[in-house]
Amino acid sequence: MKVIVNNSELEIFGGATVKDAIRRFFIQNGIKKSKPLTISDQWNHEIDIDSPLREGMSITFQIDE
Repeated sequence: MKVIVNNSELEIFGGATVKDAIRRFFIQNGIKKSKPLTISDQWNHEIDIDSPLREGMSITFQIDE
């Protein structure tokens, strides 16, 4: 399925969680480590890292300083 993470389209397996998508984003962008994350859905509601994803869903995250 396709999802959007920080404005980047990713292809990820069905049944994936937010954590799976962010992990894929980190790998594709060469990000080694991160601090705690604040994650939001396309309506700007904060969501949990273990939340399920759906086809076409868009999420954004910020690395908390």
